[in-house]
Formats: sequence, C-alpha cells, structure tokens
Amino acid sequence: MTYNEKVLSRAEGAVTVELSIAQDSGYFDGHFPALRILPAVAQSDIAIRLGARYAGTPLTIVMAKKLKFAKVIRPEMPVQVSLSWPADKTTLSFKMTDPASGALFSSGSFVMRASS
Repeated sequence: MTYNEKVLSRAEGAVTVELSIAQDSGYFDGHFPALRILPAVAQSDIAIRLGARYAGTPLTIVMAKKLKFAKVIRPEMPVQVSLSWPADKTTLSFKMTDPASGALFSSGSFVMRASS
C-alpha cells in the first residue's frame, strides 16, 4: 500500500481520514529526486480512490471543479483528508489539511458519475 490511513470520523455522505504517504510510494516518482513532493494529480487520485471506497461505489470523473493546490505535501507527512458526497454521489468534494495546524494543502470537487 502506498499510504496508511486511519478513519477519524464517518457519517452519512462524509468521511475524514488521516494518512501519510510512504517515502517509496510511486506517487513521488519524478517529483523530484532531491526534494520529493506529492504531485497535484496524485492528490486528486488519492481523493477519488478514498471517495470511491467510502462512498461504496466505483466513481467516474466527469469534470473537476475549483481545484486548489496550496501547500507542498512531502513523504511521511501526516495529511487529514475530508471527503463529502451527496446521496446520489454526483459530486465528491475533498480537502487535504495539515492535522496539526489546519493549513490547507489542497481542495476541490469532482463531478462524478456512478460507474456500473
């Protein structure tokens, strides 16, 4: 597994997990050997994968909206990921923050279509 996660809270249509991404994760390949950072596309992938798992259905992206990548995530850093979705699972919103300071790493939403 490329990251370890712990569920902090879970409710209907929402989940918050804390995770850290291993130094040897493929997510860091090519970004950058001397100063490894988690690329925006990897942050989006993690949000979508967690969303699909906790929403209980495979999800297909139709469109990304209001994506913001504000602060660098490095290997082994703790990251709090908050996800929410409506009952029809047409939108997945995410926010990644520093659990200690609350500083925003990234946020946004995806318009989704439930996969069959």
